[in-house]
Amino acid sequence: MNDERDPSLQILFASADEPLEGTAFSRTVMVRVEAMRRRRLYARFGFFLAVIGLGALVGPSLINLAGLATVGLSTTVIDLGSSVFAQALLPLNNVATLLILAVAILFGAYRKVFC
Repeated sequence: MNDERDPSLQILFASADEPLEGTAFSRTVMVRVEAMRRRRLYARFGFFLAVIGLGALVGPSLINLAGLATVGLSTTVIDLGSSVFAQALLPLNNVATLLILAVAILFGAYRKVFC
C-alpha cells in the first residue's frame, strides 16, 4: 500500500464532513415538488374536461355511425330469398365476411412477399 495521500482527495473528504444547509434546500425542493404536483393535477383535470366535452359533442355522431356500419356490414351480398338455405348461409353471405376475407388475403400476400 502507498502511505502518501493525494491532497485533492484529502480536501474532498474534508469538505464532505461539513454540514450542509439542509432545511433551506429541503424547503425549496418541496415547494417545487408541490408546484409540479399542482400543475399535473390541473393538467389532468383539464384533460378530463376536454375528453368529456369532446365525448358530448362527438358521441351522438359516433353512435349513428356505429348503427350505419352495423346495417351496412350486415347487408347480404347475394339475395337468396327467404329459404332455410338462405338463413343457413346468412353468416357467410354479408359484406362483413367479404371484408374479413379481403383483409386476410391481403395480410397473407403481404407476409408472403415481405416476410
